[in-house]
Amino acid sequence: MIYAVYLPFVVSLLAAGCAPLIAARFPARIATWTLTAFAVVAAVCGTVSLALLAASHGASGASPNPVPVVVAVAATVLLPLSLLSGAVMLVRRRRALRSVRRAYLGSDAAVIPEGDDPVVEVDTARPLAFSLPGDRRRPGRVVVSRGMVEGLDAAERVVLRAHEWSHLRRGHHRLVTAVRLAAAVNPLLRPVAAAATFAVERWADEDAAAVSQDRRLTASAVGKAALLASAYRTGGHDEEVDTLGVDGAVRVAGVLRVSGALGVSGAITGLRRPGVVPRRVAALLAPPLPSRPWWTAVCVLVMLAVVAAAAEGAYDLGGLLGFWTVG
Repeated sequence: MIYAVYLPFVVSLLAAGCAPLIAARFPARIATWTLTAFAVVAAVCGTVSLALLAASHGASGASPNPVPVVVAVAATVLLPLSLLSGAVMLVRRRRALRSVRRAYLGSDAAVIPEGDDPVVEVDTARPLAFSLPGDRRRPGRVVVSRGMVEGLDAAERVVLRAHEWSHLRRGHHRLVTAVRLAAAVNPLLRPVAAAATFAVERWADEDAAAVSQDRRLTASAVGKAALLASAYRTGGHDEEVDTLGVDGAVRVAGVLRVSGALGVSGAITGLRRPGVVPRRVAALLAPPLPSRPWWTAVCVLVMLAVVAAAAEGAYDLGGLLGFWTVG
């Protein structure tokens, strides 16, 4: 069973292929939790496996060593790199959040509400709408610009705010941070992180649809917000956007925006498919997805099997290498 120590890496590759299907065909809440939990489990198990494989280099407990030298050396190199990548991701996110807060909440153009209203309106023509998580000193905020407010009608603005409020109320930024950290530690999980982020947006879309009681209106608001942002970027305002200096910070910080990719993705690989926003709109125009308890149970069992198999493989390998005594 020592070969089970490699199982987290194999499962990560398989998950990369299955994640888009789970994000699209499971109810958004279930898909988000399933993908996030799977990414975290795979990242933790993979890190433990890397540590054990790296420790096998030069171990004298087994003769011959069950771990090839090239594998042990590769693990020795990859382990600190993966941990460093995770640490860098967290530091960059923290700094980016501070930059976004200074740019929007600390500017003279921001109208900070009194009381429990989380919506901050920013006096800029650039169409903006995103949720900004809070911290110990500041509450979370929904940031909406004048350009976005003027581009939507009253009903669409209700949808927009409901979408962003869903992100804050449900703590979606924590899930996104967890899955992105897992992908930083284990790059094989990047497709899983992308799928989980898509599922989070679908979750907020469904919450907004529940508030508006109109799925077509919600789809229209999501598409219109994305079109407004896209038209602004391509309408000769690039210099203004660049001088704000926060576009990159918004992406790094992982704040959740109602607008997203409109175009066709996968053009380089030849696997062309609609962008994020068209897929979200299509999901809203379709009936709500039924719950799939059996498939959810299967996913949970697979995660438990991965943990159990990886743990047994690590235990057996550690015994062969003399790290502990196998009874």
